[in-house]
Amino acid sequence: MTQPQATGAGYSLLELLVVMAIMAMIVVMAVPFTAGTVDKFSLASDARLVAAQLHSVRDVAVDMQRDVAVSVTSRPAFGLETSEGQFISLSPGTAASILAPGGRNEMVISWDGSMAGSIILSRAGKSTRIYASQLNGPLHVEAVK
Repeated sequence: MTQPQATGAGYSLLELLVVMAIMAMIVVMAVPFTAGTVDKFSLASDARLVAAQLHSVRDVAVDMQRDVAVSVTSRPAFGLETSEGQFISLSPGTAASILAPGGRNEMVISWDGSMAGSIILSRAGKSTRIYASQLNGPLHVEAVK
């Protein structure tokens, strides 16, 4: 009975190190792109959430025939708060500010459905503005340049 011969199949240590170095370079180049994408999607998600919540706040203002104010708050967490006590939470890392006529720090949603002001959401150097362009018109979400 004869012993099987070793064929020498396999990889050398040098070949494995070269492959690992190439993989490490790919990971190092991909991380910044991934981080920017996460920030972009988080900002877009927050903008959609705020727009949907503002739509329901506008419905409440019209139903109750009363103006509702929306302001930036940091209690219990960072987000937006209405004069009716509704809280709109934002993702950690997303900042909010309000641009309103007369330099007010709150956006007013009137009983007739109109909105005075806009909300600016910012994250990682990117900004998005949420506003209504006309009485009872749709809410617009657009990138700020």
